[in-house]
Amino acid sequence: MPLVSARPPTPTDHFRRGAQRVSPRRTLSRYISSMRTLEIHVSEEVAARVEAAAQSRGVSIEELIQSSVEEKLARDAQFEKAANRVLAKNAELYERLS
Repeated sequence: MPLVSARPPTPTDHFRRGAQRVSPRRTLSRYISSMRTLEIHVSEEVAARVEAAAQSRGVSIEELIQSSVEEKLARDAQFEKAANRVLAKNAELYERLS
């Protein structure tokens, strides 16, 4: 069964960033000081898709999920900011129409 986990790396994990190999100890200390562990449960189909996407991009599952979550949160914040700007700009019009 494929495992999708956002756990920090262990000292025995090996990470690749592009063609550059990163020291597991340096990576581990950075993750421990600034990361929390989250556990998610997904279907076998989703897990397989995540694993395939990570492999095709040459990143770990954790890196793929982290960047995906960060991108989603940024898009949501950007949308909310734009929606609030439109609502504020058209507040008088909405008041007259109600």
